[in-house]
Amino acid sequence: MRLSSGLGVLWDKTEVARNPRSGENPCLFELVVVGVVVAAVATVVVVVVVVVVVVVVVVVVVVVVVVAAVVTVIVTAVIVVAAEAVIVVAAAAAVVVLIVVAAAAAVVVVVVVVVVVVVVAAAAAPAAPAQKIATIVVNIMFQTHKRPYLFHLPTFFYY
Repeated sequence: MRLSSGLGVLWDKTEVARNPRSGENPCLFELVVVGVVVAAVATVVVVVVVVVVVVVVVVVVVVVVVVAAVVTVIVTAVIVVAAEAVIVVAAAAAVVVLIVVAAAAAVVVVVVVVVVVVVVAAAAAPAAPAQKIATIVVNIMFQTHKRPYLFHLPTFFYY
């Protein structure tokens, strides 16, 4: 029996299941190996997506804070240069308002990131998608090994 790696095993086993006259039968160990490979790939994909989302959100927060700081400095400089003492007080108030707005925007972005991470974690925790995928793959392969006529996917879900 030939033991390939990764998805090659899946292809080999499904071909054997479709053609039982080939004399080869997939062993349970190979089916488990395929399930583990599929679970590992799905887990890596989920982790990469979460990391990319977090990095993008951090970059957005940094950009928002930097832009707010630059705008604050420019507005303050223009107002201070062109104004008298009364307007300087208003300029200081404007600076405070701009800083508060920038901080609020940063807080909103951080809250969004936390919500996204919690939702992704909650979706992954109760029924780990990688484990589900691996279980389905192994079950399909195992059932096709027993009954080759059950190879069609819709039929699998009725048993």
